[in-house]
Amino acid sequence: MSNAMNQLPISLGQPQRQAALQKLLPDTRDTAAWHAALTAEIGQHLSPAHAGILGTPVTEGEKIGWRAPGQRIKGFSTLSGQDRDALKAAIMSILSDIRRLGESGAAPTVAQAWPALREIPTIDSIYAVDGRPVLAAWGHAAAGAARPAGLLASLDDGIAWQPPGKGPAGTWIAAFLTMGVLGAAAGLLAPLLAPQTVVSAAGAVGIALLPPPQQCRVTPEDQDLLNRVNAADTRQKILQSQLAQLTEEIARRRLQCPPPGPAPAPPAQTPQRRSELPPPAPPAQQAENPPQPPAPQVAERTDRPGHFGFRWNQRDNGTILCVYQGSPAARSGVRRGDIVQTLDGKPYAQVPARTFTITVSGRPMRIESRAHQGQVVKLGILRGRQRLEVTVQAQGQELFRTRCV
Repeated sequence: MSNAMNQLPISLGQPQRQAALQKLLPDTRDTAAWHAALTAEIGQHLSPAHAGILGTPVTEGEKIGWRAPGQRIKGFSTLSGQDRDALKAAIMSILSDIRRLGESGAAPTVAQAWPALREIPTIDSIYAVDGRPVLAAWGHAAAGAARPAGLLASLDDGIAWQPPGKGPAGTWIAAFLTMGVLGAAAGLLAPLLAPQTVVSAAGAVGIALLPPPQQCRVTPEDQDLLNRVNAADTRQKILQSQLAQLTEEIARRRLQCPPPGPAPAPPAQTPQRRSELPPPAPPAQQAENPPQPPAPQVAERTDRPGHFGFRWNQRDNGTILCVYQGSPAARSGVRRGDIVQTLDGKPYAQVPARTFTITVSGRPMRIESRAHQGQVVKLGILRGRQRLEVTVQAQGQELFRTRCV
């Protein structure tokens, strides 16, 4: 793991506008100073692997980016289901150890920053860098959010800190649990790692955590700890199964709504013969009645499903997440990062939640903004400090075949 820490840093996604983020940490330090203080305490009392979960903030003018040492990077949404489970298990172990460190009183900076340091604005802030979990935009929420999203709150083993003095086995068991989960995550994420990195990391873990033989014993407290970890793992698997069933049901219902067929071809027009053409108008009459430009064609609203061409998260204060290329929203000038404030003159907070979002296990999930073909909506958006109003008309489901950027 130390080899990974000595590598050159790589960027965790694209830099974000600082105005689009809401800092949750106390204002006694800036984000860079918080990172330096937190990683120093966590690395001293736990390990560099624990401190490495916090991406390094890099300010670039009005934008802020996040970096981490490593060679290979993958976003959480691009991982397979098995790799996601391994990464979440590693995050749970690391964040639980950091929480207990703050509870112990040995790390005042961690205690002051908890639980704000584990907050992230979206699930896209989670990355796998050389097989280890790294968080970008930690300690931040989306700008204008009423409260933190709490996306990582469930990744906690729930075990409180206990003062030392009950024998060394408990400490070794906790260390083995955390590093065992990290080792499992590195194994499942092996395609992200160079072979020499896997071998060196595994060897370092085995040498550093091998306890003296005389201290190898299991107490009833340790067995109870293992039982609680197994129970939490069972609950997590049940919730994952329920989420998979709901996702499958959503996909099945979408398939029941077939996309509209192609429009009928216009009838062919027979060219008129010169003898059938009407005589030209006198010059005076042409001057009195100049030709008028054709009226704009507005598609008639139908009951067939359609889309405006953008995705958003209503819980995220109406921030546009992405816009489909060539969609009505793209042609109307809607951009990623715009904040929707009004829809057809109504304040954003009064728009019914069922219009653009669905809820799975009590958490909102992003879906495409849906409507009927031909439906027109006026969006009042905020872009930086500029307030704009654009009109978007829904079209067919062929938007799913384009890229959302």
